[in-house]
Amino acid sequence: MADPVDLLVIGGGAAGLAAAVAGEQRGLTCQVLEAQARLGGRVHTVETDTGPVDLGAQEINGDMTAVLDLAADAGRHLSPLPTGGAGLTVTGDAQRRRPAHERPDAWLALLTDGAPPAPGSSVADLLKAADLPQAEADLAQTVTAELFGQPAHRLDAEAVRRELATYESDRDPDEFQLRGGFGEVITALAGQLRRPPVMGTPVQTVRVVDDEVVVQTATAAWSARYVVITAPPPVARWIDYRLPAQQELSSLLAGFVAGDLIKYTAVYDRPFWRYDGLSGAATYTDPVGLVVADGSVDDGRAPRLTAFLGGPTARTWAGLPTEQRDQQLRHQLARAFGPAAAQPLAIHEAVWVDHPWSGGAYNSQVRAGAAADSADRLAAWGDRVVFAGAELAPRFRGFVEGAISSGRAAVARLG
Repeated sequence: MADPVDLLVIGGGAAGLAAAVAGEQRGLTCQVLEAQARLGGRVHTVETDTGPVDLGAQEINGDMTAVLDLAADAGRHLSPLPTGGAGLTVTGDAQRRRPAHERPDAWLALLTDGAPPAPGSSVADLLKAADLPQAEADLAQTVTAELFGQPAHRLDAEAVRRELATYESDRDPDEFQLRGGFGEVITALAGQLRRPPVMGTPVQTVRVVDDEVVVQTATAAWSARYVVITAPPPVARWIDYRLPAQQELSSLLAGFVAGDLIKYTAVYDRPFWRYDGLSGAATYTDPVGLVVADGSVDDGRAPRLTAFLGGPTARTWAGLPTEQRDQQLRHQLARAFGPAAAQPLAIHEAVWVDHPWSGGAYNSQVRAGAAADSADRLAAWGDRVVFAGAELAPRFRGFVEGAISSGRAAVARLG
């Protein structure tokens, strides 16, 4: 048996590290257990010949104060994301320049501004009832797949509405990025811990024994007064729990489906799209779920296009050989931006489909047929064993900002 602590945190992503820091600030002895060989979870920055590249989370807006405070305290450079120029909608063999006021995600107003969805309805039901023009309906399908990593018929509409309601800002989410990558936030959080996280330590069992919680891994048993579990629900449900209210917990965890996403960063020697008056933003209706943006950093180094492919198309591509995925991406970039887009200096790929420790990306979602309030109930579940994560956040749900706030909130409600 390892030395007992006051608080064990399962998961070394933003939520877990924030929970451990908050616990230590309360005077608790804390230990983080991380299944992977690295910290960060769905934050993953790698060093390349042309600078740091975020394979996971990347975007920040000016109201995400927890992330901004960490970056400021660590003296990290915040780079504005490029926004000038026209965006594109790519359909079949055609591409159309979008007016500045036109937003591909405008359909989300059906959820944010309209009446609450009927109980048990899916996002597909909502879109069908809205009877959108075909062009708008096609955009809604592709934006849904990219944002949520699942097709509209697999998503509970009320759960999506609740998620959108936690976005406490009138600003776009893609205002800034960290020049050194989002991993700098993870480094800043981890640097505040008194005990280093234990790496490569997947948790097998969590059980309550008398007045303590015992956590079993392949190599050791750990005991604590409290446990905060920050593994995403589709991963957390594979842990063997022996806890009070076991049936309710199992039902809540089963209500989530992991998002399917592949992220690409294509690096070029010059931002050729800007010379055509383009912003680098493109939304494709075919393949469904493909969205591109200018991800360049303001350091004068090689410019970048960042592509996000979500939903069933991401799952299909994930089953292809790497070389074939590379060819597919080059073809799609050339459809929008011309032949130069098919000749990047480098392509950095991150396949988040069926990720063993994150489940997927950007997040997991409440599936159609599950309780719409599953995220809120899981965030409030338990007393000595509690849950946290971006999916459960009280604000900015689904973002790193939300993960940090969720980790802190979980510790705040411990007895």
